[in-house]
Amino acid sequence: MATEVKTTTRVVRPMKLIGLICSGIAWILMIVCLASDYWVRSDTVRFYQGLWNECGKVTDATPPPTPCTPISAQGQAYVQASAAFIIMSLLLALAGFVLGLMAFFMDRFRGFYKWAGLVLLVAVLFALIALIVFPAMFHTILTEQLSTDPTALKDRINWELGWGYGVGWGASFFLIGAALLFLFGKDTNEIYETTSYEG
Repeated sequence: MATEVKTTTRVVRPMKLIGLICSGIAWILMIVCLASDYWVRSDTVRFYQGLWNECGKVTDATPPPTPCTPISAQGQAYVQASAAFIIMSLLLALAGFVLGLMAFFMDRFRGFYKWAGLVLLVAVLFALIALIVFPAMFHTILTEQLSTDPTALKDRINWELGWGYGVGWGASFFLIGAALLFLFGKDTNEIYETTSYEG
């Protein structure tokens, strides 16, 4: 009696592994972004500001000789809102990374890839809100200060977004890549299947 033997050849693609690496890199970049004091800076004098500290006063004419001071709760609500959105994005990025790890290493949790991708998309949304609100509100406040007192900023008319802010955008791009790879990347492709009869 002949027995039927089916042989299937599959190519394993590393898309999910690349997504996992991207989400890990994004999480590390989010930590750097959150900890950085260089979200906005002025080249003309030594002033820089992050989500937690402000180094120098915007209305001072001389460079600040003192170290950074924490940002007051009443002074800049948009900074606190941006920090809250970055923290939520960081936590969601961690959750997406953990879901991706579980799906990668445990076959019974393969369905978690979709959940990891969705969680990472929400993390991207929160990060984008923070990265758009921060410079927009900073510019609005500077414009208001200049409209009330044109000499308030003295020689601080050149403002640039710092490297900490740029790291936030880098983390967002890695999060988008990881989310897309988790949602749409194929694990394997079936190339061909052969059937042979032994007997």
